[in-house]
Amino acid sequence: MFLVRGEILLLLITIISVKVFCQPVFDYNQKCKTVYTDVLKLKIPYAQKVIQEEKLKEPDNFAWLLLQSYCDFLYIFINEDYKAFEQLEQDFDKRLELIDQLDNNNPWKKFAKAEMYIHKATARAKFEEFFTTVWEIRKANKLLQENNRLFPDFKPNQKSLSIFNAVFGTIPDKYKFGARLLGFKGNVAEGMQQIEDYLVYAKEQNMFYDEMLLLHNFFLIYLDKDFENAYQIASTQLKPKESLLHNFIAAEIAYKTGRIEEAIEVVENHPKNKDYMPYPFMDYYLGIFKMTQLNTSEAIPLITSFLTKFKGRHYIKEAWYRLALCHLIEKDTLSYFRCLKNVETTGYQLYDADRQSYANSVSGEMPNTKLLKARLLNDGGYYNKSLAILMQMDTPGVKYKDNLERLYRLGRVYEALNETEKALQYYKKVVDFAHNDKYYFGGRACLQLGNMYKRLKEFELADTYYKMTFRYNKHPYKDSFEQQAKAGISNH
Repeated sequence: MFLVRGEILLLLITIISVKVFCQPVFDYNQKCKTVYTDVLKLKIPYAQKVIQEEKLKEPDNFAWLLLQSYCDFLYIFINEDYKAFEQLEQDFDKRLELIDQLDNNNPWKKFAKAEMYIHKATARAKFEEFFTTVWEIRKANKLLQENNRLFPDFKPNQKSLSIFNAVFGTIPDKYKFGARLLGFKGNVAEGMQQIEDYLVYAKEQNMFYDEMLLLHNFFLIYLDKDFENAYQIASTQLKPKESLLHNFIAAEIAYKTGRIEEAIEVVENHPKNKDYMPYPFMDYYLGIFKMTQLNTSEAIPLITSFLTKFKGRHYIKEAWYRLALCHLIEKDTLSYFRCLKNVETTGYQLYDADRQSYANSVSGEMPNTKLLKARLLNDGGYYNKSLAILMQMDTPGVKYKDNLERLYRLGRVYEALNETEKALQYYKKVVDFAHNDKYYFGGRACLQLGNMYKRLKEFELADTYYKMTFRYNKHPYKDSFEQQAKAGISNH
């Protein structure tokens, strides 16, 4: 009898032990953190292999599900592979069911679900499924807000909440009412401060630090317009020879701050071994940089390589238009018009650059090659060469569009040369001269004036010109300019 009771007791202990052992957990351990770093480097093939091995070792650790979601999202976002996105939708539901098995008292539960919604929504946006994208972002935001209320000391909540706060603060006025109904409200300055606060914690705890460092730098350029601060951070903290994403951001910041030789060197030395996913956009980026040196003989094969290798849908029109401009500089008008035809018939018009390229190609207006060269040289930081071309142009008899662009380009060159008064003078001439039409120069001049007066701490004047940006609403960049203007108004 005692033996039977002992065996029963042993059986019960075994059953309980097995149940406890199989209890799902979310252990974001050091191994997970290491793999996360590899994923953010775009070492996707390598990371996926490690994740599969670790899932076999730790089948009940659901942290690996989140890391797999990161892999899928980054692959789809960069390659714009719709079949991979359809697979992600199937996998998403299975992962969500597993995450739902976590205890409700576990703060990782809602956090992981929110992050996976963000991944799916951001990937979905590449395919212009905007209604569902917005709905999924709303779900993610609600999950994070609720998780923050239940677990206020769980710092990872602030990772995406801070980003939402900054981004929602730039929503154009025409969408604001709907945004509020969906619970989207934000403030750029507050969001940027929250990002910086989270970065301190993330670095100390090695907790999603890499993506926040990259996003912080990205926002410094596109929301704060704080180019030099972004450059200082990028040049001291990014590792472009180890990470494809670091390489892209470092090159972008060098390019935006007029350091084109450095940008070229960064891209030419991007990591390329088998552990990294293919990234054909780097060829395109290098081609753009070569264009700023008017080096069309090297730019053309690089841009052509991108168009051959990339199977996605965006930047295709812009790439064909840039090829057309290269041929125009080389005085090859036959190839110029051939490329324009491809601008019209290939790619999509979701992004500003693609919309503008399409508008340019169907306008019937051949670009002024002097203005084209001045613009490219200025983009590359060759300001004095750009200025020399602009100053030598004959202005009498110049058509409206070319004269408007010349004034705007002079403003950009003088701003880059830190000749503030001259830059302000030319931007104001653009504003006085521009009509509300298909050309973006009037709206862009208002943005530049707002940015300049903001740097001069003349905030009332800055806001005046930011608001004037909204007057110019018939060009392809109108939504982007309005977003940037709103960020400028709310961020001082």
